[in-house]
Amino acid sequence: MPTEPTSLPVRTIGVLRSDFDQKFGTPRQAGLAPSARATLTLDPETARGLDGIETWSHLWLLFWFHLNRDAEVRWRVRPPRLGGNDKVGVFATRSPYRPTPIGLSAVQLEAVERHDDGCVTLVLRGADLVDGTPVVDIKPYLPYADAIPSARAQWSEAAPGHLVVRWSEGAFDKASALGIDALITEVIRQDPRPAYRKGNPDDRTYGARLRGHEVRWTMLTTDEAIVLTLEEPS
Repeated sequence: MPTEPTSLPVRTIGVLRSDFDQKFGTPRQAGLAPSARATLTLDPETARGLDGIETWSHLWLLFWFHLNRDAEVRWRVRPPRLGGNDKVGVFATRSPYRPTPIGLSAVQLEAVERHDDGCVTLVLRGADLVDGTPVVDIKPYLPYADAIPSARAQWSEAAPGHLVVRWSEGAFDKASALGIDALITEVIRQDPRPAYRKGNPDDRTYGARLRGHEVRWTMLTTDEAIVLTLEEPS
């Protein structure tokens, strides 16, 4: 017989700062936007647990889906890779709407910055986490154990296809001067639109806040987007 569900204490070790100010536009998996930057700063006491972290190139972050305010548990969900129509059990997906909203993300460790006050900042690349995400644990990524070449995923075997991303002249010049043109391209080419809009004619203008700037784009064809404007938020 299964045991009764039990509530367990969860301690956060820090809050992640990232390029993604909102859920829309945040990559659905880690590594899809390798130009994405993130930092995680630990206080002096917690930072003692980071001794030797520099020896690892990649880390697992366990985090809390803090923006999911729905009280109702979603036992069956519609994964975007199934077109947003078919439902499967939540445990067969990486949906953020889980009984216990804990996520797992593999990120690249780019640098370790140690501060005079004893705090330590991890500089990360490729995170798929919205700014302000609480982190509950860090574990090293073990290539010999965590990479499983024979693993299968049936309806999500390969990475999703990419949109072609074009730019208006003014938007590209501004993004290039700010050094965020690669990040914007990586985010939009993943096509963050709802699944039901993909593959259909779409003349809407979409927007996302990336690294403190409002980016707006629209679709030229079903598989081609154009960045229209790039502005600092008012």
